[in-house]
Amino acid sequence: MKQQVFAQVTSLHNFSTCEAEEGVLGLAFATKTSNDFPSVIQNMIDTDHLQYSMYSLYLNSRDDYPSPGALDEHADDNGNLEYGYQRPTSASSQIIFGGVDQRHYEGCLQWHNLGHYDDSKTGGTFPGFWDFTLQDVRFGGSSVSTSNLALLDTGSSYVIGPTEAVGKIAKLNGAKCFDMVQPSKPQLVECSSGDFDAAVIDCDQPFFNLEFVADSRTYVLEKEDLIIETDTSSGTVCVLRLVGSEGIPVSLT
Repeated sequence: MKQQVFAQVTSLHNFSTCEAEEGVLGLAFATKTSNDFPSVIQNMIDTDHLQYSMYSLYLNSRDDYPSPGALDEHADDNGNLEYGYQRPTSASSQIIFGGVDQRHYEGCLQWHNLGHYDDSKTGGTFPGFWDFTLQDVRFGGSSVSTSNLALLDTGSSYVIGPTEAVGKIAKLNGAKCFDMVQPSKPQLVECSSGDFDAAVIDCDQPFFNLEFVADSRTYVLEKEDLIIETDTSSGTVCVLRLVGSEGIPVSLT
């Protein structure tokens, strides 16, 4: 592909290193980026690299990096590995542009029409996200959100939703919620507001499924999809992969 603008990052201390960056790799279905450069997907289409305007992901949870200590001979006193020595122990995950790999799923794919995300900057619509209409969002069998909008974003490992809905889910699970403005001194806050940076639950407790309904098709996220187990000085805790945002719109046009 020609005329594709991108940045190669060789050292990273925090994510916000470039002005108005599009993300790790912006894959929105848009003609231009916010800096008026050709977007990756549109550039692939314009240069006849894509037979179909789509891409797909296959993520294998067994793909991982060596455990701490496995490559100690290549580490400095702080445990940082020399460049080139930290390699995945396996690498079967894939991103496929222009199609899907049928070896990685069973049954038939379900298709949904793309919607149009409300653009608060222009007052119009931005047909640039992978968005679709939701009929319902349920948790424990009850509706938890009035939003009829869903955006699929490969750049986030969290489910981001309206603060009220996320607060309901955290409260129903008896979570402890924290404000992490000062990471070394997390402050306990009320979960029901949805205004928290992290929600922690008991790893052994039962957990309701989170269900998204689109075009009468129900997509289910179970407990293992919605938590991250992490070790702390107090033992292993489970952090919800849920974050609230006041900026989430509730409708498609």
